[in-house]
Amino acid sequence: MLSITSKTNIHEHIDLIIFALFSTALIFFPNKQEIYNSILCLYLLYYLYKTQKYIYFLFDEISISILFFFSIAFLSNLHNSIPINKTYDITNALFTYYFGKSLFNKKTKKYLFILATSIAIGYIYQFMAYQDIFAIAKLFFKNISRTSLYLATAILILSFLTITQKNYLRRTIFFAIKIPFIFFIINLQRITTLTSLLICLSIIILRQTKNIIPLLSLALIVSLIVVSTNNRAKQLLNTPLNHATVNHRYNLWIASLNMFKEKPFLGHGYKSFKKKYKLYLDRNNPYFRKDILNSGYQDAHNLNLNLLAETGLLGFSCINFLFFYIFYLGFFKHKKNDNIFLLATLILMIYLNMQFHVHLDVNSIRALLFLLFGLFKSNLLAEKANEH
Repeated sequence: MLSITSKTNIHEHIDLIIFALFSTALIFFPNKQEIYNSILCLYLLYYLYKTQKYIYFLFDEISISILFFFSIAFLSNLHNSIPINKTYDITNALFTYYFGKSLFNKKTKKYLFILATSIAIGYIYQFMAYQDIFAIAKLFFKNISRTSLYLATAILILSFLTITQKNYLRRTIFFAIKIPFIFFIINLQRITTLTSLLICLSIIILRQTKNIIPLLSLALIVSLIVVSTNNRAKQLLNTPLNHATVNHRYNLWIASLNMFKEKPFLGHGYKSFKKKYKLYLDRNNPYFRKDILNSGYQDAHNLNLNLLAETGLLGFSCINFLFFYIFYLGFFKHKKNDNIFLLATLILMIYLNMQFHVHLDVNSIRALLFLLFGLFKSNLLAEKANEH
């Protein structure tokens, strides 16, 4: 059986090539799971053949939690007589997790830079063709909030690389590459994503207080956000429940709580919210608006409430265990490890964003999230090996 440190002999360059192919497929074909699932499956077969780490590699606390969650989803659908989800959700989650776990931990920053570069290429390619930021966002990931989250991911990666890079020239290059991303994301005005990004940037800066560049960068971002989103922020703050975006979320949250109260343990079935939420809206609520009935919402627009409604306490506990387990390790136990800290921060940004936009069942975001879980585990294994 090969040790963690011998991975370099197995895939000297192939891991970077496969990661680049995977990132390209994820960016340009976000809804075509079969494409990047196939890429990952072939690579994983190659990896397992070379290392022969079958049981050890395939079963750990994170993969068991993933399997447990989808088992709950299966049982919930069965219990509610809902057709079993026929998409590739579980394979997409497991394959991307195993792929991230198989990657050589010392190349983590290279993998993340490739991801950020892929996002840049994809977005600039669309921008050159359409030159309309909102049209590009809809084409990029078929949804503006998902596009904003990917842009925020690129900004966070490049910010961390800027801060931690000792070479002045490279630090300047990373900072310069980040500027167009900031322009794009501010113009999209997704307040949830911007807030999540600012919180995570602040966490990074608190860890790196000796460097003035991130402080200036954050000050610039905050100033631009205040100026660009001023009117929208005022609308939301003055009469929040009169604004359709806030009002609909408020009513969806009430519906999800009503669904949870009826079936608290297994919920109403994975991906059942879209079909059932209209039955659980509180029409006597003084802030109820009839236009919500024609909106066709996919989810509750809050990860935890959506989990409670669809998979009950069991599904909710399983997913939140994964997140808080990673936050504990990344921000407390192993916070001195750059890679572990960065990956935990990226996962936190997605988690915060999912409190207003549930993307767990969205192909591209789920693939990104579980890829980060896998990279986190790869670095965690290496850290534990160093401790011993």
